Parts: sequence; structure tokens; C-alpha cells
Amino acid sequence: GTGVTLHELATGYAALARGGHGIGLSAQPSTAHLQPLAMFGPVAAWQVGHILAQTPPPTGAASGRIAWKTGTSYGHRDALAIGYDGAHVVAVWFGRPDGTPVPGVFGADLAAPVLFDLFDNLGPAPLPPPPPQTLTVANHALPPPLRRFTPAGEVSATLARPLSSDPLRLAFPPDGARM
Repeated sequence: GTGVTLHELATGYAALARGGHGIGLSAQPSTAHLQPLAMFGPVAAWQVGHILAQTPPPTGAASGRIAWKTGTSYGHRDALAIGYDGAHVVAVWFGRPDGTPVPGVFGADLAAPVLFDLFDNLGPAPLPPPPPQTLTVANHALPPPLRRFTPAGEVSATLARPLSSDPLRLAFPPDGARM
């Protein structure tokens, strides 16, 4: 992990929300500015957002309306939630300005409900649709090399045929090692 500011985190999520294109954030919408380079490809940005939109919401909140994630820093110094819809990026932080831990505080418990309340007050703005080049098919419809998950009880084609003719062997610990 690495330390980032809430502003930097919001900037990254804004790029996801904008199909991978960064935007310089500002408290005043009229002073926001586009970044010259794309931070992510549009398909990758949409896929990450699609996954984040499937995160179960806090109790009583609508599901699938925003792409969002929570976080709790080491030692419970920070609790956060960040998300976006089709028009807004919202970042919520709880903690103490001096960095003193707040034991038992988690982003999912404290910041997520506030995040959803803020989006409720902003009004609905549907998440963007997938870019035209996005492959959106069921796993079984993918070409075999792209299939990664199989239904319970089935063996994937990749696992059914080994990549090499060498039999599997235990590589660690080496023979004679004492554990």
C-alpha cells in the first residue's frame, strides 16, 4: 500500500468515472480542468466501475446506483468511502486531523452511509453504459482461453489439459527439509 490524499483518490475515481480521462478537481466546478493524457483505457475504466457498482450497499440503500469502495487505514486513523455516478464523484473521510487512531471505526460502517446519503441528495445520474468495444458476454460464451471461472463442480478446459506434459510435483519444501 501507499499513502494518498483524499484529493488524489478522488482524482483517480473521477478518471474511472470519465472513461479513463483524468480531470483536475476543484471545489469550484468551473475551475476543473482536463488532464492531457488518459489514465486508463475506456474499457478497463468501465469494467472497474461495473465491478464497484456491484458492491453491496449499506442497509436500506439502493444497489447498483453508484460505483463505490470503502477503506480503513492501518490503526483506524482514517475511515473513508468514495464513489461516483454518471455526474458526480463524492469522497467522504472520517478521522482526527492529528492522525490519532479511532479504534473500531471502519469506512463501511461510518463513511459509506454518509456517501449514500450525499448521492441521494444529489439526485439520480445513471452510471455510463459500456464503451462499444467492451466484451460483455457470459463466461460460457467466451473463447476457451479467456474463461477463468467455471460453475461449481466443473473443471475448466485450461485445468483439464495441462500446459506441459510434466507431471505435477511438490517443489517446496525440498526433500529432506525439516519444518
